[in-house]
Parts: sequence; C-alpha cells; structure tokens
Amino acid sequence: MSIFPEFRRLTPADRALLFAHLWRLEPDCRRARFGEPVGDGFLRAYVTGTNFTNTLLYACLAGPEVRGVGELRSLGPMWGAECEAAVTVERPWRNLGIGAALMRGLLEEAERRSVSRIYLSGAPVGKAIQRVVEKALAYYPHFSPTGDSAHVLANTYPAPHIVILGIERGVNG
Repeated sequence: MSIFPEFRRLTPADRALLFAHLWRLEPDCRRARFGEPVGDGFLRAYVTGTNFTNTLLYACLAGPEVRGVGELRSLGPMWGAECEAAVTVERPWRNLGIGAALMRGLLEEAERRSVSRIYLSGAPVGKAIQRVVEKALAYYPHFSPTGDSAHVLANTYPAPHIVILGIERGVNG
C-alpha cells in the first residue's frame, strides 16, 4: 500500500470505489457536491447511472481507496462545448493540494476536448471551491482571472476559450 497519493482516471470497473468515496463524505460535503442533502440511495443511483461516454472521473487514491474525485461531465449525451465540473475531497485529505490537482486535471481534459464553458456543479459556489480553482490556475502564470459577477471564477484558462462559471443547481436540476 502506497502512502503517496496516486492520480488516475476511473473506469466503469471502479464504480464501487467511487461509491465508497461518496459514501464517506460527511453530510455537509454531500450537500456541497450535489446542491442539497442526499442519502445513500441517491449516491448508489448516481454512481450506477454515471455514463462514462460523456463523463470523465479523475481520482486521487491513497492505497486502495479513492480520497478525492474530479468529475467533468458533458451537458449533452456526447462531449460538447459545455460541461459541468465538480471536485470532492474527503475531509481528512483536504488542504494537501488534492482538490487543486484534480481541478488541474479536469481543466487539461476540458482543453483537450475543446470545451468552451465549464460550470461548477453543486451548492452555490463557495469559498472552498473558489480556492481550489485559484490554486489550480496558479500553475499557469499567463492566466489572468476576470469576471463580471461573483459567480464567474475564471476566464481564459489556459486557452482563451474556456470560461469557468458557478451555477446554483439542485439534484434534479
């Protein structure tokens, strides 16, 4: 078992690892991720229903367990110009740079897929996810954050066509 985190993409064969990670999240973390309180049944259905054709899951593993997940999901049935992104890190594993590393991975994948707009999913965009985005973007010195509202977190990462916006969305929304 490695004491150093490993980052890799999750596949459909990793659904049990994803569920275990989401299950270990505290209620406030689940609410922050999904926009409202969710139970184990919702998590099971969410993981089972994840479509790996239009969803990329990038994970941080410590030994055999997933401790953080970055999710990039197309808003359409196939990859397109708009996606939503979410990052979850279990509380004991926070403040180690895992969230920022996951977000960097998502932004790199978004650029490869010619995504032009990324929405942060979950509860209204809070300071924690803003810090994750800021840390991720700190690795690109040519980047200059801009925005007209509190919800616009970033613009022009690392190519000028990617915009990160925060949205308020409930589980069914």
